[in-house]
Amino acid sequence: MKRLLFLGTLLPLLIAVEVLAATELRLPSFLPEYYRPIFGSDRPLFLVNQSATNGVAQFIYSIGANEALSVESFNGDAPACRSAFNNILAHLNQVMTTNKGDFVEITETELNAQVALTNMSQTLFVFVLPQAVNIWTHSVVAGSQPQLHLDFRKTCALADRQRYEEALREGNVSLGSWQKTIRRYAKDVLDAGSKREALAILQNLLATSPFDYEAHFQFIENTSDLAAATNSAKTVFKNAENRDQIGRAAKFLVLEPPNLDAIPLLSTNDTGLEVVLIPLPPCNPWLLDEAARMYERITDVPVKIRRLDSEWT
Repeated sequence: MKRLLFLGTLLPLLIAVEVLAATELRLPSFLPEYYRPIFGSDRPLFLVNQSATNGVAQFIYSIGANEALSVESFNGDAPACRSAFNNILAHLNQVMTTNKGDFVEITETELNAQVALTNMSQTLFVFVLPQAVNIWTHSVVAGSQPQLHLDFRKTCALADRQRYEEALREGNVSLGSWQKTIRRYAKDVLDAGSKREALAILQNLLATSPFDYEAHFQFIENTSDLAAATNSAKTVFKNAENRDQIGRAAKFLVLEPPNLDAIPLLSTNDTGLEVVLIPLPPCNPWLLDEAARMYERITDVPVKIRRLDSEWT
């Protein structure tokens, strides 16, 4: 997809001076009902136009005479959505070279940008989802006070929920692909006090991302299932390389964390045909033990684990 047609509507969004015929507030068809609080009922916000062209659906809302909100959605598979997101970034970079503007936040799955044109200022939120890219464009005529105050974090939290629900329907591969945003959504649910729901989200995530150690800790710290928490802690303790994560898991398990200093020093007494593995931090010595046993099974060559003293380094 060389060019996204909806990019042309991002910046020259027309703001109605007067709403002659407004319909009752309706959410964009591609947004779940839980997005409704963003649109609110305390603002004079009206749906003035909706369209669907070349796979892009757009809903435009008027907020008084000098303000508008456009919400668009481009549907496609994962590569097409990634390409669309990159095209938006490139387009905004080009716009910002000739106008004032800045990226407030950019990650691999979302962005928050501010653009100041000659006659208006714009706030843009873009969210990549499993099968879509959603673009929010809030435009205000220069010199006007905005009535709508979009919050990027709150909107992103809703996008994370939508990502999780769509990934859950698609299956394990999609859940694994959206690991970071799903973990973030689980934290939002925990912060909202819905522990049971958050634990179900974490269990679904860990089933497909067993090496997401921070998700394991979220689960450990909130579950009442001691056996499940212990299994999570053991996974972190045996596989993590981050000292802090290993230490936290060891504390839960009431074990001494593995210590590189406990490994014997390499010396001249280590002779003969053998393989010597020397761990370099950061490294979990347990990983080295497993590597040594596996190498011995494959080659029948003895393996030792040694460390270097300061004179060797």
